[in-house]
Amino acid sequence: MKDQPVQMLVTMTRDELEQTVDRAVDRRLSELVAGPRFMTIVQLCEMLDVSKPTATALVREGLPAVRVGRELRFERTAVAEWLRENRSEPAKPPPKKNVRGHLRSV
Repeated sequence: MKDQPVQMLVTMTRDELEQTVDRAVDRRLSELVAGPRFMTIVQLCEMLDVSKPTATALVREGLPAVRVGRELRFERTAVAEWLRENRSEPAKPPPKKNVRGHLRSV
């Protein structure tokens, strides 16, 4: 019974929630930095759980990479720092529609 999930209801402010999420993300990024200093694009994709085209798009957006011959290499600490600095805000929910499917004014 020790490993049974526990359900709780926690009340916190938006700032407390953001701080909690930031700490969790920072902790996860720190875990990802452990390992060899440089990664291949395949290792980066596994680390970030993204496809190669998505990883390539991140490089075009400024993700630091080093070219070694024809291949790209990614320094773990530089990737973690870039992710921290470029973390985006959560997506806003789409506007609600009325019964007939038209956007309603707020």
